[in-house]
Amino acid sequence: MTLFEPFLEMQRREEHLIQQREKYLIFETQRLELRKQLTQLQLRLGPHYNTNINSISANTSDGWLQRTGSEQSPQ
Repeated sequence: MTLFEPFLEMQRREEHLIQQREKYLIFETQRLELRKQLTQLQLRLGPHYNTNINSISANTSDGWLQRTGSEQSPQ
C-alpha cells in the first residue's frame, strides 16, 4: 500500500457522495415540481376533486382502475 492509496480511496468516496447528492437534488426538485402541479390541479378542480377521486375504485376483480362499469380493461 502506498502513501497515497488511502487518500485516493477517500477522494473516490467523496466523489461518489457528491454524485449521489446531485441525484437526490434532481429527484427532490422533480418531486416538488410534481407536488406543485398536483396542488394547482386540485385548486382548479375545486370541490369536484374529492367526489371524482372517491368514485375511482382500485379494488376491481381484474385489478384495473374503473370509474364506471362502462370502461373495459385492455386485453
